[in-house]
Amino acid sequence: MNRDPAAIVWKITLFGGLAIRDGKGRAVEVPGRKDRALLGFLAAAPGIPHLRERLAALLRGDSGERQARDTEPLRRNNFKFSLQG
Repeated sequence: MNRDPAAIVWKITLFGGLAIRDGKGRAVEVPGRKDRALLGFLAAAPGIPHLRERLAALLRGDSGERQARDTEPLRRNNFKFSLQG
């Protein structure tokens, strides 16, 4: 079985609320409001690279830059776990 995330097709609906479906049409849950916001932001413009600092600033909100940097590895791991199915 090919587990390469780049080889998996996902359907992401942005309007009417974020909805994610895997290649078999099953709903994929991404826990965390900021994780869903980040995924929606990236899906809105596929293929466009974004600087890590820019993404951290979008997610930072009222928290400090250091806290945003410190939580970034956890957020990446949450994505990987959610999208592995």
